[in-house]
Amino acid sequence: MKLTFNYGSRAMVLPGAVLEKIDKASKKDIKLLLVLASDASLLGEGMTEELMLITGLKREEIESSLAFWRGAGIIEFDGEELSDKRASAPIKKTARAEEQKKEKKLRSEDSLPRYTTEELNALLEKREEYSFLIGECQQLFGKIFNPAEINIVVALTDYLGLDSEYILLLFAHLGKQEHKSVRMAEKMAHRFLDEDITDAETLGERLRFLEAAEETERKVRAVFGINSRALTKKEKALIEKWLSEYHYDFEMIEKAYEMTVDSTGKPSLPYAGAIMDRWFSEGIRTVADAEQNIEDHKKSKASAGGSFDTDEFLEAALKRSFEGS
Repeated sequence: MKLTFNYGSRAMVLPGAVLEKIDKASKKDIKLLLVLASDASLLGEGMTEELMLITGLKREEIESSLAFWRGAGIIEFDGEELSDKRASAPIKKTARAEEQKKEKKLRSEDSLPRYTTEELNALLEKREEYSFLIGECQQLFGKIFNPAEINIVVALTDYLGLDSEYILLLFAHLGKQEHKSVRMAEKMAHRFLDEDITDAETLGERLRFLEAAEETERKVRAVFGINSRALTKKEKALIEKWLSEYHYDFEMIEKAYEMTVDSTGKPSLPYAGAIMDRWFSEGIRTVADAEQNIEDHKKSKASAGGSFDTDEFLEAALKRSFEGS
């Protein structure tokens, strides 16, 4: 079956991004967008009544739908608020018009849009779930958000298209931190989207891993005696490798720590890392595996007429690790 559009003397053209927002748009939003796509001049000065007549929408419904499409990044426009007054002369730019122009949303990969006060109020009035979401996020953070923070919460769902469950998981995670930051929620949302984490289930799995990793890092810092300073990039990379690549739990790290101190007399992340590098290369995944490996090494030395030496074991681990780096 072949479909043919009978355009007649004109055709409507809409950006493909409309499809990404269509599921969040109401019938009224879609109706207004189609009418404006057919004749953008209907939004001109003094055309409010005609626009209301054509769409069958009320003034506040038109303003709300305009705020939705503008917040979604589909439309942009300059000028005064909707007015019923017709004027044949060009409109003078008022201070309010200039202010609105400055308040136009940012358009970058790393930033959310900044809604004007009117746009934000219209969205909150139209989308009751937004007000509920803000209230839940405030409760998780234990504070009342300022307008800029409310803007971020609204934009996370209205602009980025994240659902409420996703956003609440994000805020619940950050709510456990000492410094609760809505701005950090924005940064993390961009980071997770860059990692293609777009649904609440996948986000939940990722956050559980991060929280477990944070707890393990605290234990590692404590056992290695480095609570009083920040970790270096190399130290962070080591711990990240043990947790993300090797999937070792704290018990494995602690075992490597004990072997390091027994041999050298002091804690050392690089030395412990060399031991774990050897373990991983040899398929050792648990403390029981590690202890069995040590026992096998002892037996091997004994059968060869030698004695087991922890220093020798560590030296072999370090040599193998550093030769491969």
